[in-house]
Amino acid sequence: MVSPLMMKKSHELLIEANKRIEKLELQRRELALELQYLAQEAREQKSIVLEIYQALGLKRTDNNDAKPIIRLFKYLNAQIGYEPIGEAKA
Repeated sequence: MVSPLMMKKSHELLIEANKRIEKLELQRRELALELQYLAQEAREQKSIVLEIYQALGLKRTDNNDAKPIIRLFKYLNAQIGYEPIGEAKA
């Protein structure tokens, strides 16, 4: 037979466990929402980068980054004799 004290302690532990489960479930839902938000933001950023590549007539691949755009801007700047601040030759 279970004593009243043990039953009370079991009940308290069960309540604590349920509170912890609820807290973890809330955290899981919050993380899921944050993940959805970040995924949408990443898709938007990818779309913007693709638009930039297309506007500049560059081909976008999975492994290139800003380097092709930087090279193009450096080339175009050289064509017009423009030296960006901080890159002037000594």
